Amino acid sequence: LRRPGRAAERSRARPEPAWQRVEPAGNFVQWEPHPEMPASERTDVRFLYDDDNLYVGARCWDSDPHHLTVHELQQDFESREEDVLAILIDSLHDEQSGFSFWTNPAGARRDVQIFQDDAQRSVDWDGVWNVKVEVDETGWTAEFVIPFKTLRFSKDPQQEWGLNMLRRVKRKNEDSYWSPLPRRYRTMRPSMSGTIKDLQGIRQGRNLKIKPYGIASTTQVASNRHAHDNRVNGGVDAKYGLTPSQTLDLTYRTDFSQVEADQQQVNLTRFNILFPEKREFFLENSGVFGVAGGGSSSGAGSANVVPFFSRRIGLSAAGMPIPVVGGARLSRTSGRYDVGF
Repeated sequence: LRRPGRAAERSRARPEPAWQRVEPAGNFVQWEPHPEMPASERTDVRFLYDDDNLYVGARCWDSDPHHLTVHELQQDFESREEDVLAILIDSLHDEQSGFSFWTNPAGARRDVQIFQDDAQRSVDWDGVWNVKVEVDETGWTAEFVIPFKTLRFSKDPQQEWGLNMLRRVKRKNEDSYWSPLPRRYRTMRPSMSGTIKDLQGIRQGRNLKIKPYGIASTTQVASNRHAHDNRVNGGVDAKYGLTPSQTLDLTYRTDFSQVEADQQQVNLTRFNILFPEKREFFLENSGVFGVAGGGSSSGAGSANVVPFFSRRIGLSAAGMPIPVVGGARLSRTSGRYDVGF
């Protein structure tokens, strides 16, 4: 890795000199359809960093770029049925947790927070990062910018992180990894990642996020011009990183109306449907609270015995909203033990 000295700027004319000074990571190995064989399409990935961001530049060579497979442009797109490039970063290097960042040839974004060596994951986690993608006659390129504030890492002056990368070529049903995975495992696992070394002098800075809101309304009754119903409300969310691996979430009179609607499902079982949590207050390190095993999102089987289900907070037994006056949430994921309060 080298320091570029400034934020990388895109140029159609020629690659920036900083990228040319970096030796690419390549030699991806197939997971399917031919395990342990070299990937049929070459992938080169380079890393740069400055004081604030990690930059990832990937060149996905393709022998037939006119038949790249893309189905979705929405955030947190379904990645199984299209060409993708994914990067897993285990910034605490505990071989248990990490963050993965995904994109496709159309530049859609997907991010996931991983816990317990991928036994738990939160697709609803949303980090601050960006990616730009370009397709040409020899394949496609992706350039990521990941602020260090999005990641969690120690204060050591010299960092060593876990790293893996996935390239999917859907028309060939081919998945290949930079750090090879045994056939019995499907997803990138922090414990089986390679490493990225010699990140020197980087820091997260003050990991503080404050999000206030205010809302006002007035209602006039048509039959009485002088009858007005005026309402004013407000609240605030705050997130603060006490340590690199410990996060404190606070909320006061939070308005959850910005949360996206649940996808409609037909339930033909005798079990309740457990819809995923979408509220931002509950998403950071959500895997810490995912005790007692997994289960399917349909609510059948072991998912029916989850002892902690945050979607019940703020709703009565009859499903009526209960205003949340305030809340605090402390979570930590590091080493052998996870702590959630």
